[in-house]
Amino acid sequence: MKHIKTISLPVLIVAALILNINSAYALKKAKVGKAVPAWKEGYLDIHFINTGTGESTFIIMPDGTQMLVDMAGAVLTPEEDPMWIKPLPNDSRRPGEWINRYVARCMKWTKNEKIDYVSITHTHGDHMGNCPDRLPKSPKGNWKAMSVTDVLDGNKVGKLVDRAYPDYTYPRDMNDNLPVSNYLKCARWHVATGSMKMERFLPGSDTQFAMLYDGDSYPEFKIRNIAANGQVWTGKGLETKCAFPDQSAFEGRGKGKEPSPAENILSSVFKLSYGKFDYYAGGDASHNGAEYFDWKDVETPIADAVGCVEVMKANHHGSKDANNEYIVRTLSPQTVIINVWRNVQPTGGIRKYLGPDVNDGKADLFMTNLLPETEESFGDDMSRVLSKQGHIVVRVAPGGDSYSIIVLRDSDESMKVTGVYGPYYSR
Repeated sequence: MKHIKTISLPVLIVAALILNINSAYALKKAKVGKAVPAWKEGYLDIHFINTGTGESTFIIMPDGTQMLVDMAGAVLTPEEDPMWIKPLPNDSRRPGEWINRYVARCMKWTKNEKIDYVSITHTHGDHMGNCPDRLPKSPKGNWKAMSVTDVLDGNKVGKLVDRAYPDYTYPRDMNDNLPVSNYLKCARWHVATGSMKMERFLPGSDTQFAMLYDGDSYPEFKIRNIAANGQVWTGKGLETKCAFPDQSAFEGRGKGKEPSPAENILSSVFKLSYGKFDYYAGGDASHNGAEYFDWKDVETPIADAVGCVEVMKANHHGSKDANNEYIVRTLSPQTVIINVWRNVQPTGGIRKYLGPDVNDGKADLFMTNLLPETEESFGDDMSRVLSKQGHIVVRVAPGGDSYSIIVLRDSDESMKVTGVYGPYYSR
C-alpha cells in the first residue's frame, strides 16, 4: 500500500483559511472606476452583456473553454414597440457587432480565439436577432447580418446548438419564418464549409457542453441540460419525461384542440455547477396560459429537476408570465440576474423574488436596465436591487466556494467597474 502522509488538523485549518483568503482577495481586486481584472484559469466567469436589445450571456469555464448563450438582437423602432429600451452603448453598430467586440475583449484574457459553443435557447429576436429584411447583406454569403449571423460570421465557432436542429418543424414548421430561414442559411453554410458543427440541444446530457482544454483538472465543473421542447430531465442518468401532450393534440388548431406550445416554453434550459456553486439559466421558460392548460407551466417540472442554486437568471426577463412561486422557492437563489430590454420588465414588481420562503427574504437582485417608471412600482423592495444598470459579471472563485458580482459600465467599451458585491458563499 502506498504510504500516506498524515497532516495535523491545525495545519489543515490554516491551509483552508489561506485558500479562502486568497480566493476572496482575488475576487476583491475589482475596484470601482478601474477596468475589470482579467479572468484567470481556475475561475468561472458568467458575463451578462447588456446591449439593451435582449439577452446574451458569455461564459468562460475554469479551463478557458468559452460559451455564448443567445445573441440579443431585437431591432425595432419606437413606433413598433414604444416600450423598447434604447440600444447600448449606442445605435452606431448592430447588437451582434457589440457582442462580438465584448467577447473579443474577454478572449484576450483566455488566449482562446474560438467560441467553443454557441447556444440559442429559442428563436425569438431578443435572443438571436430579427428583421433581416431591413438589415445589410452579410459579406460571407447570401444572408442578412442580423445578430446571430454577425456572431457566426465574425468568430471561429466550434459547435452551434439550438432546440430545433435539424428540421425545424416542431411543434410547427418554422422554415418559412424569415429570421429563422436567414439564420439557417448562415449556419448551414458554416457547417458545409467545415468550420463548425451543429447539434440539437439534448435534455439530460451533461457532456454536450464539456470543457475542452483541461477538464480533468476541474472535475467539479459540469453543465447539465435540463429541458427543451417540453422534454425535462428526470434527475436520473439521461432520462427525460415529456411535459407536453402528444403532438396530435395540437392538430386542427382553432377547432377545439389545445393550442400548440408557444416558442418561449420550448426554450433550452441548463444548470451549471462548479463545486458548491450552481447557476440556473432557463431562457424564456414561463407558465403563460397555465390557468387554461396545465402543461403550459414548464417552470414547475424544471424546478424539480434543478433544485437549489446560488444564482438564478430570471426566466423571460422577469415578465409576469414567468418565475412562478414554486420555481423561485425551489431554486431559492441568493442572487437573481434580470436581463431587461423593455420598460415593462420586470413586470408586477419583484416581491416574488424576495418572499420569506426565498433565502429568508434576502435574495439580492441585479438588473441590466431599470427605467424610472418601472422602479416606481417597487416601493420599499428597491432596497434589494443592488444594481439597475450595466453589464453584470458573476465571477466564481476556484473550486466554487465563493463568488462575487461585478457590474460594468455599459455606455462605452471601457469595461470599467461601477459596483462590486460579495463575496457570496456557496451553500
